[in-house]
Amino acid sequence: MSERVYETDALDHRPNPGALRTVEDSKTSRRERFMTAGGILRLQRMAGNASVTTLLRQPLGLQRSAPVAEDASPGTGTAADAQLALAPPAVTTTAPMSAGAAVSQAPATAKTPEEVAGTKPLLRLHSSGVAVKELQSRLNLAGAKPSLNVDGLFGPRTQKAVRHYQAISGLSADALVGRKTWLALGVYKETRSNADKDRKAALDKITIDTVAHGSSTAAVAAAKTVQEQEWLNLDLVGLKQLDGLTIELHVIPHNKKMTDLDEFKALKGQTTFDGRLWDDVRGINMGKDGKKIRSAVGEEALIAIKGQASGYGPGFVTSHETGHALKNSLTATQLTTLTKLFSDRVKDHPPPAQSAADDADWLPPSWYTGANENEYMADSIAAYFSHPHSTAATTVTMYTPGWLAKNDAKMYAFLQTIF
Repeated sequence: MSERVYETDALDHRPNPGALRTVEDSKTSRRERFMTAGGILRLQRMAGNASVTTLLRQPLGLQRSAPVAEDASPGTGTAADAQLALAPPAVTTTAPMSAGAAVSQAPATAKTPEEVAGTKPLLRLHSSGVAVKELQSRLNLAGAKPSLNVDGLFGPRTQKAVRHYQAISGLSADALVGRKTWLALGVYKETRSNADKDRKAALDKITIDTVAHGSSTAAVAAAKTVQEQEWLNLDLVGLKQLDGLTIELHVIPHNKKMTDLDEFKALKGQTTFDGRLWDDVRGINMGKDGKKIRSAVGEEALIAIKGQASGYGPGFVTSHETGHALKNSLTATQLTTLTKLFSDRVKDHPPPAQSAADDADWLPPSWYTGANENEYMADSIAAYFSHPHSTAATTVTMYTPGWLAKNDAKMYAFLQTIF
């Protein structure tokens, strides 16, 4: 893999694009009543996520002392506990993985997404057949414009759609549909237990918005691609948990602060638990309030902005914050399972302190992934969809579903029940 990981692949869009909308700007009628100084506390109580509270109770050695990556899911307690922030990542070192490190085995009956994608044929201009029909169907579900005829013929129109999809997915736009492109288009499981009509019915009851706020078309498209990749891959059980909800991902223009946006202005002048101004934070998940789940991501984390490098790997911020938001799709049983997964992981592999080097058992930055169950889940979801925390070679290698299947088989198996 190259430093920039992508070649031609990384996403999924199954059902019903009709349930999705791109919103050019927030209207006053859509402003949230809870976004007042006093309303933040109510937001925290409704968020139902104690991750930041957990961090606050830990020794100082496990807390961030400078702008680092993200924040966990909303907690209960003070105003800073209600949101999950993302700030420029700290420089971390990664300890090499030893050849003798213990490696867990993935469930014998399940193929990794890479293995499933690897069974797909390489397609290009003038290819034809059943595989091309599948490609065209997946491109249509991903929002190909104009939509493609599912005729099994890879012509110029299909080639153009492939190039566009690869470009917005962070892949090399070469119009060659190989393992990475198949993986990007959503080949995560060999089969699904639920019928397409059931998934379509569930998706019809969910609204997924990408709110531009004046950000570039390319940035909004990139945000929408990763956002839909995760929400549209949810299993039927998870989709039903979201019945009637509106899921928003706000793109923060590169030349504006998050708190310049009406939806987040109540945070102006306030600080995160580690002392950073919310005005300067570039990624956040606000949790669930009523019928809305709201997250945000900086434009510079989606496309290249001159002089404003994000410091993260392609798609990571969107994938990570969406991963936090996805906790709202878990059932009570799944939430209990997640808590036990994290507890067992910490018991078997205690995470390193913040000042220590990364290790082979936790996704980098190890101290952060191991800080609480919410960061553990969000980073694992980013790995499941191949969105690395940084472009460092070791990090790119670890942020893959294959690495999870081999090195954290229990989490991998858990994610396979979610997606």
